[in-house]
Amino acid sequence: MTVSVCVNRLPTALDRALTAFQTAGFDACGISFLDTCPIDVALHPAVTELDRYQHVIVTSPEAASQWVRAIEARWPQWPTGLTCWCVGEATAAYLPNHAVRIRCAEAPGSEPLIDMMRDVLTPEARCLVVTAADAGRQFRVLEASLSVPLDWLELYRLVAVKPDNLRACCACDYWVHGSAALLKACLEAVSEDGVSLASVTHCVTSDGAVALLPSGSRYYRIAAPQPEYVRLALEGEPCVKA
Repeated sequence: MTVSVCVNRLPTALDRALTAFQTAGFDACGISFLDTCPIDVALHPAVTELDRYQHVIVTSPEAASQWVRAIEARWPQWPTGLTCWCVGEATAAYLPNHAVRIRCAEAPGSEPLIDMMRDVLTPEARCLVVTAADAGRQFRVLEASLSVPLDWLELYRLVAVKPDNLRACCACDYWVHGSAALLKACLEAVSEDGVSLASVTHCVTSDGAVALLPSGSRYYRIAAPQPEYVRLALEGEPCVKA
């Protein structure tokens, strides 16, 4: 029996995500409750003086894509010696592996990456976090535990959009949310439209996302919003939010 999933991702990531789920045998449709509004960072010191950093933490595929555009618009050649720490392979795929050293943890997500970085970074490291506005703050633990100073480059803002296929997607049994922010926007949109997701089982990628779910919601906690992790989760029983 084919499993029907609704994939909640940013528009720039949606086509790639849908292709991955459909190739893996899912009956998948896509929806976006947030879009990106780029921030002009052309004169930001983290762009113009990129060569003073040794490490760059890249928090999402969208952050990777926008960061690469900003750097290639400014630098005719990438600075040497950059190590990019990515929250997953999907993020790493947007980076020029000929120009930077790419590191990913064995498991996707920020927590495994932070654990990996703890074994490598020293207080002398110059480290930049590239992310969305008001995002990526979980990496501040590196400042607290290792005294590693972090600089921040916010590349875009997330803005709410109203999808035109919301009711059609409600026919899907499972909803895969790319982030807590996307889940939050989803829940706000369905509440405004009077749509019920009570019959849906959610697949979420963080404890923060679990906390957003209404009481009684069925959910799976997955490592990443990718088909292999959803398939693995479906082998077990879903949790029920207290």
